[in-house]
Amino acid sequence: MKKYTLLILVLFIGSFAFAQENDSSKKLTRKEKKEIEKKENNEKLKVLYSLLENKIWIIEANEVKATNGNTVTVNQEMNFVTMNLERGVVQLALQELMGIGANNIGGVTVEGEVTKYDLKEFEDNKQISCIMQVDNKNGGFARLSINVMANGRTTVRVTGGYGVDFTFSGYLKPQGETHIIKGSSAR
Repeated sequence: MKKYTLLILVLFIGSFAFAQENDSSKKLTRKEKKEIEKKENNEKLKVLYSLLENKIWIIEANEVKATNGNTVTVNQEMNFVTMNLERGVVQLALQELMGIGANNIGGVTVEGEVTKYDLKEFEDNKQISCIMQVDNKNGGFARLSINVMANGRTTVRVTGGYGVDFTFSGYLKPQGETHIIKGSSAR
């Protein structure tokens, strides 16, 4: 009986020591954690950069901020920026505020050729920046300043003719992962 008690005691102490050893090896210093986070963010940024570089993407907006600072939560299906190679669409649809609107869904849709696309060269652990201009097939334009963070959070400042100036906030995604409702292009 003493042998079994001694054996159980030795196993218990051994497993406790082993658990302590594993626990201490799992603890990382703050510097190591930051380094790991930095590498992970950089990998995420590389994926997002390749989306922008390939020119087939969508940014679904969940907030729109006006120049006066007011922010409105919006429907992602109707408020977006999309690019498909050399064609782009910028759509703002605030049915509650604008009624039917020029695009028949409560806002404005600018659709046409992308005449300017300046994607800033990728830098490790820096936000991605891109300047883009969509010339509407029916006249007019939308100029966009796009900034993408490692988590995909994206802000798009949109300026254009007729005093248009607002900022979309949303997420950059590959096309095909989303469902959008596109209105009529501005005339």
